[in-house]
Amino acid sequence: MVKRISEIETIPVSLQSPVRMYEAAMKQAITTALRRFGIDDCGHSSMVDGWEWSCCSIQVELDGLCASLGMSGITYNLDFQAWCEKYEEED
Repeated sequence: MVKRISEIETIPVSLQSPVRMYEAAMKQAITTALRRFGIDDCGHSSMVDGWEWSCCSIQVELDGLCASLGMSGITYNLDFQAWCEKYEEED
């Protein structure tokens, strides 16, 4: 059974170039999610109650994509949502 153990965080990302846009934006969103949830290099969290690296994960998904055209060119705005989940064994 999977249980969400954090609030959903919205992570906006803006890019100027469409080349490898999704991959670059996803990497940036993952890095931001790690910071927002306080995950350190050893996999510990100072901000998520019940976080255990061995049975928890961060989920990041694309929520929206918008392209804006102006005098400076096209800006691609992507919104991601991120949350923490904990996998628990069913009784």
